[in-house]
Amino acid sequence: MGSCAKCGSVITESARFCPDCGSAFSQVPAAPPALPLVVPDYASAVMNRYRDGYLHAKAVNGLGATVKVIALVLGGLVAVVGFISCSGSASMNSMGAGIGELGGGLVFLVGAAIGLMGFVFGVMVQSAGQQLKAHLDCAVTASPFLTDQQKAVAMSLV
Repeated sequence: MGSCAKCGSVITESARFCPDCGSAFSQVPAAPPALPLVVPDYASAVMNRYRDGYLHAKAVNGLGATVKVIALVLGGLVAVVGFISCSGSASMNSMGAGIGELGGGLVFLVGAAIGLMGFVFGVMVQSAGQQLKAHLDCAVTASPFLTDQQKAVAMSLV
């Protein structure tokens, strides 16, 4: 039961008009109580995923740098051994060239090839790490779940 807003008469809930003054009532159903809005925290899950991706990219990049250093050191050592054996040889073959010089020169070239090929392989591995990092930068930048500050943190800019 309610009352008429115009004359104050008691009216039933199903009434469309006041029986005393005739004013019309609008039948607006009562709104259900509002439920609290629960917003899931996507940002922390996204930040964790990007952190793992960036760690992987850094590991691949570091592996490439390590491969380059090892290849250059190993190739350099083999080349030095070849150079030493080339310069320290005194035996001569029938053509007049020292056997040690020929073998030393070959070992020197093998060392140089090991260093060069290993270095190129290390560059390719580092390139894969850099590409992964670039893809992650694009994904972080386009993420609708992160604020600008979170994006900067994810990309290690701050």
